[in-house]
Amino acid sequence: MSTRAFTIHVPGKPVAQPRQRMSARGGIARSYLPNKHPIHAFKAAVRLAAKGCPVFEKDVPLRVIIVLHFAMPTTWSKRKREQNRGKGNTQKPDFDNLAKAVCDALADHYHDDAQICKAIIEKYWDDENGTAIKVEEINE
Repeated sequence: MSTRAFTIHVPGKPVAQPRQRMSARGGIARSYLPNKHPIHAFKAAVRLAAKGCPVFEKDVPLRVIIVLHFAMPTTWSKRKREQNRGKGNTQKPDFDNLAKAVCDALADHYHDDAQICKAIIEKYWDDENGTAIKVEEINE
């Protein structure tokens, strides 16, 4: 039994999905995200990296694996950088908001977010920023 899948790498700093902002005009409330927010560029980079990847059919259960690499601050000493390279990043942004941004950007590759039955999200310190993403059918 073959499993359809794709793996992509997105260079650049991962950006978490922010909360919507609210405003009111004429007594009507609306929610929005500012046009200059970096989430738009991050999602565009994910979509570009996934261009040409397969589209999964409706009701197919999916597994998503997201590995996020965050560049260590340049203010850290060489010793601290060596100690933390490859270790888990416990600082913000939260993993769930990062995963939301990635899954929203990949919405053209599956019918609904509800198809994602299993997700593995990992955050690490590294020398460079980047995001590795794998989406695959679950045939268990």
